[in-house]
Amino acid sequence: MKYNKVTLIAALAVAGIVCMGSTATAQDAKPDKKPAVGQRSPAGRPGARIAEELKLTEEQNKKFQAAMAEQREKGTKLREDSSLTPEQKREKGQALRTESQKKLKEILTPEQYQQWEKMRSQPRQARPGGPGAPGGPDAKPKKKAE
Repeated sequence: MKYNKVTLIAALAVAGIVCMGSTATAQDAKPDKKPAVGQRSPAGRPGARIAEELKLTEEQNKKFQAAMAEQREKGTKLREDSSLTPEQKREKGQALRTESQKKLKEILTPEQYQQWEKMRSQPRQARPGGPGAPGGPDAKPKKKAE
């Protein structure tokens, strides 16, 4: 039985599609073991770790999250504003940080604010759950002793 080139190419294409389709489906079925960087925390809310560490009340947490969201939004707009010079962006960024600190001092108790400042001053690698931290997004597995 002879096969012409068109029949052979069509058969190979169908076989390839079937193989690729089953591979893609198998990959989609794998459950994620941990959330990717930037996704919600294990508690299901952004900032749950911060609220837990600072021992925020529900009201404080709402105000804190709103203040942080506002700061992120203003910071994004500032970075995207191409009409400003780098010097102007730095000045406005400093004013934004000062404004944010003032709001946080009104929301948090002095002890909580002190803890917040301490948390912020830690390098990202040293923060719990941060990059490079044990259990963090890019933690390196420990080598077994031989």
